[in-house]
Amino acid sequence: MTNKYFKCNILRLIKGLHYNHIMSGTTQAAKRSSTALKICLQKRENMKNSIMSSKANLIFLSERLKNYRIGYPMTQKQLAEKSGVSLRSLQRFENGEDIQVQNLLKILKALDLIDNISVLVPDVTEGPSVYLMKEGLPKRVRLKKEKTNAKAAFQWGDGK
Repeated sequence: MTNKYFKCNILRLIKGLHYNHIMSGTTQAAKRSSTALKICLQKRENMKNSIMSSKANLIFLSERLKNYRIGYPMTQKQLAEKSGVSLRSLQRFENGEDIQVQNLLKILKALDLIDNISVLVPDVTEGPSVYLMKEGLPKRVRLKKEKTNAKAAFQWGDGK
């Protein structure tokens, strides 16, 4: 079940309960269902912002790759032939089931996304400080003050 459908189904369920409580005249129950709707949407937002479970990550990744494949445009059969992954494995993956990492890499390569794999795990040997050291830090230099004649610069009077 995708997040979009989950949200729609929950909204339908809670709005239906809310409507039934209003029609039956139980305002207290209607307030409770309205509160439940707010809590549900808040939990959904918190779930989206928090660390997702591995199953949720798999579903998220499979949906993103499926949408990318459709926009590429490429059919499942074409992608299976181009990547060397069986059609059934590709279908299972797009439905949110597990596949082997090797097959995932083949799919990414077929969709010309294999170069983006480095974004998943950054290279720790190339931290920000390494780039600063390559460029070299500029040497700090004290600002030189211009020597002025203090007596000539300051005058008492009406500004003449």
